[in-house]
Amino acid sequence: MILEDPSSEAATRQMSVVSRGLHIGARGIIEHLRTNLRDRYHRGFPIIKELIQNADDGEATQCHILEIQGFKGSDNALLRGRALVIANNSEFKPTDQEAICELGMSHRAAERKAVGKFGLGLKSVFHLCEAFFYSYSQPGDEGLPLLGLVNPWEGIGGEAEKFYQKWGAISSDDIANFAKLTQSFGWNRCFLILVPLRMEFHRFSAKTTFIAPELWGQRALDFLDPDQIYPAICHLLPMLKNVSLLT
Repeated sequence: MILEDPSSEAATRQMSVVSRGLHIGARGIIEHLRTNLRDRYHRGFPIIKELIQNADDGEATQCHILEIQGFKGSDNALLRGRALVIANNSEFKPTDQEAICELGMSHRAAERKAVGKFGLGLKSVFHLCEAFFYSYSQPGDEGLPLLGLVNPWEGIGGEAEKFYQKWGAISSDDIANFAKLTQSFGWNRCFLILVPLRMEFHRFSAKTTFIAPELWGQRALDFLDPDQIYPAICHLLPMLKNVSLLT
């Protein structure tokens, strides 16, 4: 090995390099989620608690939780079945859209506030689903809400790629149904997360391992039972800074 004099022209010459962030890829993201669900995030009401706290971080004053039976006649496999909906009246900014898609996996300083609003706990919804939608409406949107899909399977490659890409195909009827849903709460602005409950037909093949093992089918969401959720919400509400109404 030949060491050059640090003061030499060759040693001090600047080099141009290509700098890129790490790219985890779909398989890495899915495994990351599986590990988090196993080690950090509990099932049941803690999922709801995380989403309520995210709404509180977003300075929402009202939050509504309900189960719907899906959008009748939809061609989208995720929208045909039962879903958990969590809606609130917080503002949704462009930086929030970036943060919600990164699921707290980026730690750039400029994004920390947005990551807090859609905190790391947002990953807990994958106990219930393989992907989820978000929608936002505000005055001036002419009835057409902002609509997005967080799909960890996107980019999985191979024959499965086309299967999971179909989840992003949204018809005009689907958009209209999202608009009706956001308007149904009667708020000036509405942000909601629609969590399609995991079904057997949400995987490419029988050999595909889900992000989490729970299949819901006709199985009830026990943590939404009034005898369970009301005492838990009554305990949580006084600890929130902004949310004063939970229904």
